[in-house]
Amino acid sequence: MNPKRIVWISALILLSLSGLCGAGWLDFDTRHIVIVRGTTSIKDNSEQALANSLATQTGAWLDELGIPHKFLTDDEVSPWRLWGARAVILPYNPAPTRLELKAFQSVIRSGGILLVFYGMDPDLAALMQVKLNPYRRAEAGQSWKGFLFDQSALPGLPERIHQSSDHLVPATPNTGASQIIARWLDSRGQPTSEPAWVKSPAGFWMSHILQPGNDEDKKQMLLAMLATVIPDAWQKATTRLLSPERPFGNYASLQEAEKALNPTGTLIRPTSKKEGPDATLEAKVFLAELTRRYAALPAQAPPAKIRGIWLNDSDLVEPVSWPALESSLASNRINTTFIRAGNTLALRKFGDLFQPSIIPKKSVRPVALHAWLTCLSLETATPEQLTRLRTENRLQVSDTRVVLPWLCPSHPANRQLLAEAAATLARSGSFSGVHLDYIRYKNSSACFCNGCREQFEQSIGHIVEPWPAMARTGTLTRTYQKWRAGQITACVKAARDAVKTVNPKIRVSAAVYGATPSCFFSVGQDWPAWLDVGLLDFACPMIYTSDLTSFAATLKFQSGLSSASRIIPGLGVSSSLSRLSADQAVAQAFLAQRAGFSGYVIFEFTSGVERDVLPFLKIMK
Repeated sequence: MNPKRIVWISALILLSLSGLCGAGWLDFDTRHIVIVRGTTSIKDNSEQALANSLATQTGAWLDELGIPHKFLTDDEVSPWRLWGARAVILPYNPAPTRLELKAFQSVIRSGGILLVFYGMDPDLAALMQVKLNPYRRAEAGQSWKGFLFDQSALPGLPERIHQSSDHLVPATPNTGASQIIARWLDSRGQPTSEPAWVKSPAGFWMSHILQPGNDEDKKQMLLAMLATVIPDAWQKATTRLLSPERPFGNYASLQEAEKALNPTGTLIRPTSKKEGPDATLEAKVFLAELTRRYAALPAQAPPAKIRGIWLNDSDLVEPVSWPALESSLASNRINTTFIRAGNTLALRKFGDLFQPSIIPKKSVRPVALHAWLTCLSLETATPEQLTRLRTENRLQVSDTRVVLPWLCPSHPANRQLLAEAAATLARSGSFSGVHLDYIRYKNSSACFCNGCREQFEQSIGHIVEPWPAMARTGTLTRTYQKWRAGQITACVKAARDAVKTVNPKIRVSAAVYGATPSCFFSVGQDWPAWLDVGLLDFACPMIYTSDLTSFAATLKFQSGLSSASRIIPGLGVSSSLSRLSADQAVAQAFLAQRAGFSGYVIFEFTSGVERDVLPFLKIMK
């Protein structure tokens, strides 16, 4: 055959393959790691959002590590598209297709690995050389609290990772080449016999999803696993950490921060040619010292009076752990804690947590406790509870007639339920405040239930037709939005009156959307007015963003409100919308302080935040 013809045929084949594999297939480095978004592998449509968020979260972690990767959906996966992949991550893809299994097999045969989270497919398990065991659900109040690694299994693994998991699909090795490398911790933080991670020549298998929170530990874990097939993974992470162009605090770049915070060069930037976990650790130590110097700068503003943190009660590994945790928070100068108290249908019983023998009820606590109450959202309610409320027409309904797992604020029984829950918490004697959360509509599409329609029509004196179009997007939209927001305001008043009747000294506050007045139209929160008329003692706008410019702009607007003195900004250190490094958290706390606010609240407590962020906020003057 003519050599020129061979060249042309080869070129056509390559072009054809590029079409099959998708744009960028020749960029080999970006194909080292593929994250598969769960789509067709998710049989329950209600879990699509979870699968997508877990994939996005995994990608964000890799971005922060400087590790190149790309995304594919379940239906985009094929052997061609995974050609050259060294690692494929399945954040939540419980039932992969046959074509996916074939593609995964090709990756493993070519020396690559899979990282599988909460897998439920026996064929995938067999491919990964593990055996699935029956689904397990933790007993009430006894969820697993993380897992403990065998650190000899891989260089650079963290010792343990904290997360609360209440159900598992356990997996065990089914060949001699597979081994358990981590076991779940019980509710007291002690190792169990339950495998959390299994390692095999085909990769790694976790028996639950990897939840947000404690990000630094989870990134380190991913690095250790990926480094088994990507030798320069640690080097990439170290390079990303020490990149002179990366932002640091409120400085435009790390280079600029070093000039300001290390003018004499006494802090030596790591220059050794070490590779692996040790080099990454050295970089983290360098950045920690730089952050310490940054946090020690004069604030040029009055010190924060309220240094708060939101605390989910599931983060407490056992009741008697509270005194030690309270001591830790106090030592980090946290003086206010909003502790999860459950929802209006099921309040947390705190008798086993704040025992008189541990914390006398009449003593002055070093950390003020506020009961953090989920008001209208019922996302954690049982099917039986939701069925009963639906029958009683007490749930929010969307403009497309979808019944939502949220209490409708216009229903008198729901307001009474909320008032009773708030009063119960006030009477407990454990709290100096009641903190209202999810005191809103689910979104701008709710609520348009029959009860709302009837009450709205009574308020304006005539029938509304067509419903809900006239109220949703028609000539009555503004009128309905005002009436709608009034129902939320009435709920706040009901809760506030109930608490103050029990004890006028107990403070009433709320977690609210940071963007105002847009939240008036979207979720019915008119929180500046709540402050102005005294329905709240203070409000905590959730300004969850890692964009410092956006954060500063929101603060500037809120500082101009008449009620600014009673606004305590919420910082999204470990939220689903933002994850802040220690220097970013310090930068936002500085901005809140300099804008004249009397403090800040951190979302939310995790062992990672306790270790990696709070010690630096403690330094701030």
